[in-house]
Amino acid sequence: MAYRTATPRTARAINDRIALELLVERGPLTAPQLQGITGLSRPTVAEIVKRLGDAGLIEVTGRTGDHRRGPNARVYALAAGRAHVAARGRGGEIRVADLGGRTVVSVGSPGELDAALHAAGVPVLHTAALAGPDPEVRRAFARRASTVVVESEANLAGLAEHRRGAARDRRDFALLWLGARTDAALVLDGRLRRGASGGAGAIGGLRLPGGESDFQSLLGGPSV
Repeated sequence: MAYRTATPRTARAINDRIALELLVERGPLTAPQLQGITGLSRPTVAEIVKRLGDAGLIEVTGRTGDHRRGPNARVYALAAGRAHVAARGRGGEIRVADLGGRTVVSVGSPGELDAALHAAGVPVLHTAALAGPDPEVRRAFARRASTVVVESEANLAGLAEHRRGAARDRRDFALLWLGARTDAALVLDGRLRRGASGGAGAIGGLRLPGGESDFQSLLGGPSV
């Protein structure tokens, strides 16, 4: 039986994710500490730190042993403000969180978002992933972001299940989303698949035989 091994690119992506998750869970760490926790070699950890630093995802926040003589190790922390995520809660409120998962803004309506971002001192955002195609929310972020990525709730749930949930050890699966909208997330060969037009999992609008109703209405929800 032939076994597939990770490509160098995949291995780098896995190592980078491990380092970022450690910085989120444990706080600032030195390169030697990352090496000790992960078991990776010193050159590999050095490469990880350089890649993440060049991407602006981590930053130096100090040095160990600042008050003693001799070489000091740099302390690295997640650059939590590098990107932000915005999503609506069930009550309609909009919450904005940084890369560390800390909620930095919580408002009741899209109209309050721009002023709240400014008041909270949120800088120009690199990426804002929005759960749901809300035009007002997109406009509020577009005024402060260089890149805005719109993502469906089902796809975000699929990514979460793949990375930390029930599908963590699976490379191929489908997640069915039954909420206000009927949707699905498709992960094939370990990657989220959106389709050529971004609607790979949009099953709610699939027409039933006869063409008078769709899958959404069949499940008791409003027709898409």
